Amino acid sequence: MINAITFDVEEWFQANSLSSKIKFSDWHYHESRIEKNVYKILAVLRRKETKATFFVLGWIAEKYPDIVENIALEGHEIASHGYRHKSISQQSPGEFEDDLLKSMRLLRDITGQNVIGYRAPNFSITKKSLWALRTLEKNGIRYDSSTVPMKNMQREIHTTRQGLIEFPLSTVRLLGKNIPLAACGSLRKYPYPLTKSAIGIINKKNPALVQLHSWEIDKKQPRVNIGRVNSIKHYYNLHTTIPKLKKLLNDFQFDSVRNVLFGDKEII
Repeated sequence: MINAITFDVEEWFQANSLSSKIKFSDWHYHESRIEKNVYKILAVLRRKETKATFFVLGWIAEKYPDIVENIALEGHEIASHGYRHKSISQQSPGEFEDDLLKSMRLLRDITGQNVIGYRAPNFSITKKSLWALRTLEKNGIRYDSSTVPMKNMQREIHTTRQGLIEFPLSTVRLLGKNIPLAACGSLRKYPYPLTKSAIGIINKKNPALVQLHSWEIDKKQPRVNIGRVNSIKHYYNLHTTIPKLKKLLNDFQFDSVRNVLFGDKEII
């Protein structure tokens, strides 16, 4: 079974858990650590001869086009993570479309490649924001990876009513709940054997999808006083991410979302 491995390319200060303290208008005041983080991830993937999907924030692409270009030159897939890292629930349909198109134009201009994949900031495509799928389809997106399957939501890869392929975050049933054990920070927060076991269970029927943020490998990033709960969400076990990523790449086969879904098929 070939699984999909994905990275959300964001600065440490763009994480949702820090949004109450660091506003969009203040982003440019903070120390940038994105280059060293992305290049460290690329080095790990290169050594393991593994291709991945990088969901790149448009703000990052605009400020650091060389990062996007180098990711693409190494054969990885470039997909959209929107421009401003703003949850869909906080945008009107018009604002969402503008944000999407701006990110897609930036990524396409840098790489010369069509962008066919999308991941919403903060996994904010829910039952209340399914309208966004029509906007994605209308603008050339072929697959979405923005849902965390909770109660009564499909857990497997499926085609939506809007004609998109949805590749949700992988979950396992535990104590009557769908638990993501290879995404949303779970890889670094939980013991590695738990993640390995979860992917093994998923692989009995389906490919799994692993998700990491680029800032999750950075144990030296600046600390912000965001309260105990958010501090655990954001800072806990950062030093374990790279070792666990290496174990994953040793124990399972991975590729980009595009290759897992479409193989060698040309996508127009």
